[in-house]
Amino acid sequence: MRRLLLVLAVLLFIALPLAAKEMTILVQPFENTGDAAYGWISAGMTASVISDLGRIRDVTVISDAERRKAAEEISLGQSGLVDEQKAVKVGNLLGANLIFSGSYQVAGMAVRVNATLTDVAKGSVEKSVKVDGTLGGIFELQDRIVFALMEETQKIAIADVKPVRFTAEEKKQIEAAPRPSLSAYELYAKGLQARKSNPRQALDLFAQALKIQPDYLSALVEAGYTAGETLNLFAEGLGYLERAEALYLNRAETGTKEYAGLLTKKGQVFKSMGKPAQALELYARAREIREALGMQKTQAYAGLIASIGGIYSDLNQFDKALESYAKARELYEALGKQKSNSYSIVIMNTGVVYAKMKKDDDALAYYTKSREIEEDLHLENTRGYAILIMDIGNIYLKRNDLDRAAECYARSRAIRDALGLHETVGYASLLINIAMVQEKKGNGDLAGKTYREAYTIFDKTGYTGDLKERALKNAQRLRH
Repeated sequence: MRRLLLVLAVLLFIALPLAAKEMTILVQPFENTGDAAYGWISAGMTASVISDLGRIRDVTVISDAERRKAAEEISLGQSGLVDEQKAVKVGNLLGANLIFSGSYQVAGMAVRVNATLTDVAKGSVEKSVKVDGTLGGIFELQDRIVFALMEETQKIAIADVKPVRFTAEEKKQIEAAPRPSLSAYELYAKGLQARKSNPRQALDLFAQALKIQPDYLSALVEAGYTAGETLNLFAEGLGYLERAEALYLNRAETGTKEYAGLLTKKGQVFKSMGKPAQALELYARAREIREALGMQKTQAYAGLIASIGGIYSDLNQFDKALESYAKARELYEALGKQKSNSYSIVIMNTGVVYAKMKKDDDALAYYTKSREIEEDLHLENTRGYAILIMDIGNIYLKRNDLDRAAECYARSRAIRDALGLHETVGYASLLINIAMVQEKKGNGDLAGKTYREAYTIFDKTGYTGDLKERALKNAQRLRH
């Protein structure tokens, strides 16, 4: 009888249709084909279109941060404005079904947008639409771009993807969303344009936008993350993020994926400050929200699980850390992201845990695998690669192979210097390791100076973790 029931259950399972996936949309920055003075519109339009799509129930929209990371992974250059063929490669890498993109031109106060909808699987443009508007009505213009492309999206059928419904209620929600003033929006968009090449300039532009409009939520979030995480200006960054959180609370929007994203960003800042317990609490809240929204099979969720693993690693709860990293790896593999930078980072951080457990052979094996992925993606001049090379140097330092350790540290330092990251917590941590090599080689005076330099950076950033005290004690011990 039990065997018969089992057979019936299997047959029933086979007969049931597999759950269709949500339509996933990538927003590719619209290219400015006119006056270069209006290049900032591209960044602002990308952010606005992504925000509008986030209000539509039947679609998943890829964040601009994920897009930029994917663009770096396949060496698409610095501008983020890529041709159609390369955009399709980014879409494939991120699991997108459709790409919203196009171009725009400004003439006087008039703006014309040629928007396109590309089918990633086919690699071809399925529909092009023209939308005309004005600079003064830029927000309404951006909404109309979304409306036009979503009307076409509803007509597209893709295997294993749920048909999209774009409802009148969703359209009303988009139209009713809070809008900044045009002057604040321009400064914010220029900040988005500058954040990769010049984060300090970007922060200044976000701050200028907030002087005009203090309740500009998007500007608060970007300013907070840029100050707190990118530049390690912790107090300033948390100030912006706490103002953003207050706005979410006042608007009763704490059950949204946007709020979960804010909590994650805030957690990242606390982690960088050396406060893992606070970070873990924020990540746990973000996880609850994403699970309530059914987002367990997304890259954002996989990244969050990996971040939780990082906190457990910081707290020396190694079993929990390895469990989290294993789950994140499984999610990335299920999403087909084994050759992505995100997957490589999880591999690297797994190695970090094994290194802390004094299993150096296992650690080096994971570091080597991560390095292979990074180099295949041509990411040798990135912050992540600099961290990886430092971690490899740490293994050599523990093995007392001082020359190879010094070589790794020098390379990591050169990458950070080139990226302008010489006043960050990560740079100060690297200096401690460099000082250890210097001292082991018998150059105590130079090591003392290096420890003191590390302490100065920790102090300047506001970092309060154990490494700050360690740097100071060693500097004093060596009379610096």
